[in-house]
Amino acid sequence: MKKNNTIVLLTDSYPFGLGESFIDIEVDILSRSFETIYVYSLADERSIQRPFPSNVELLTPNRLSMGQKLKYALKGIFIRELWIDFFSIKTRFKHRPSWLHFKILLLDYLKAAHIKDDLSNFCDKYNIDANITIFYSYWHDAKALALCLLKITHPIRAIARGHGWDIDYPRHKPAYLPWKNFILTHLDKTLSISEYGLIRLREVTDKTYHSKLVKFYLGKSNPHSPILNKANNELLICSCSSLIPLKRVEVMIKVMARLKLGLAHWIHFGDGPQRVELENLVDKYEVSFEFRGNVSNDEILKFYAENYVDLFINLSSSEGIPVSIMEAQSAGIPALVLDVGGCSEIVNNENGFLLPKEATSSEIAKTISNYLCFTNAEKAKKRKLSYDNWREKFNAEKNYTEFTEMLIQL
Repeated sequence: MKKNNTIVLLTDSYPFGLGESFIDIEVDILSRSFETIYVYSLADERSIQRPFPSNVELLTPNRLSMGQKLKYALKGIFIRELWIDFFSIKTRFKHRPSWLHFKILLLDYLKAAHIKDDLSNFCDKYNIDANITIFYSYWHDAKALALCLLKITHPIRAIARGHGWDIDYPRHKPAYLPWKNFILTHLDKTLSISEYGLIRLREVTDKTYHSKLVKFYLGKSNPHSPILNKANNELLICSCSSLIPLKRVEVMIKVMARLKLGLAHWIHFGDGPQRVELENLVDKYEVSFEFRGNVSNDEILKFYAENYVDLFINLSSSEGIPVSIMEAQSAGIPALVLDVGGCSEIVNNENGFLLPKEATSSEIAKTISNYLCFTNAEKAKKRKLSYDNWREKFNAEKNYTEFTEMLIQL
C-alpha cells in the first residue's frame, strides 16, 4: 500500500490576506511529512499572500458565473438528497422546514457542485493519484459537501474540520445548518476542534456514523518564554478578536469603565466593522485603551513576551475554542472567559477564570478586582497553570504531529 504523500487543502482565504492565520502553523508541520500540498483557496483578493512552505502549490478556482449558478440550482432541485435533508429538519433540528431552509440548502449545493466540478478538472489535469492523496476541507461547510460530491465520481479519501459557526447550529437564524448528516455519512472522518462541537454534530446526525467523528484540538507555537512574575504596578489587559457583535467588545469597554483604576490599560488586537462605534464608546467611558488593528500572530506573541499582561479577556457570546486563548496561555497569561461553546475545555478557575455566560459587566469587573488582590505568588501559580495547560493540550507541535500521523494512516 502506498504511503499518503499529497494533500489537497480547501480554505476560505489561506494563504491570502490575514484571514485563517491559524492555518499557517498546521501547514508548516504537515509540509514536513507530505511531498505536496495543493491549496484550493476561495479568496477573492489574491494579491497579498503570506509565506508558505516550498512544497505548497496554489490552485486558482474558476469563478462561479450567473449561468453556472442557474445550472447548478436547477440541478439541485432534483437532487434526492436535498429533499431528504429538507424533510428531516423537523426531526433533526426540532422546527418546521420553511422556504428559508430550502434556500440555504440549495445555495450550499450550488456552491459545492461548482467546487466539485473544479476539483474534478484539477484531478484530471494533474493526474492525481487517489491512492496517495487526502482531500481536506478546513471547514465543515459547502467545501466539505463538495468533497462528498466528488467522492461519488472519484475514489478519493476526504476529511473536514468543524470549528464553531460551521457546526454550532443554534447560533444561526434559523437554528439550522444544511447537509450535516450527508457530509458526515460520506466523509472518511469529520474532525471537531472541541468536545462541544462533537456534541452539536451528534445531535443532528445518525448514530450509525458517529464513529467517524473525532476530536482534534488546534494548537499554537510560541518560541518565547512566559513571564511569570510582575515587575511593576500597572494593570495591562489584552483581548484579541474581530470587532463584530458576536465578540461583545462593548461589554469589555463597560468592564474597564467599572474597574476605575488609574493605572489600568487595555489593548485590543483585531479590527472589524464595529471599530468606529466602539472607539466612540471608549471615549464616552474614558477608558485607557489602544485598538492595534490586525497584526500578525508573531507580533502578538512578541508583545506578550515583552510585556507582563495581567489578563486576557474573551467575552464572546459563542465560540469553538479560540486560538487567541491558546496564544495567551502559551505566554503564561491567565484568561477570563464566559462558559460558551468549548471555552471550558481550555479555561477553568485554576488556570484562569471561567464565568457563567450570563455574567454581567459588574460581575466580570469584580472578578478582575479580586484577582488584583492576589499575592504575587498566587498570580505566578495561576500563570504557570495557564502555560502548562497550553503545553499539554494546545501545543501546535504536539497536536499537529498527531494529526499528521492520523492522515498518513487514513
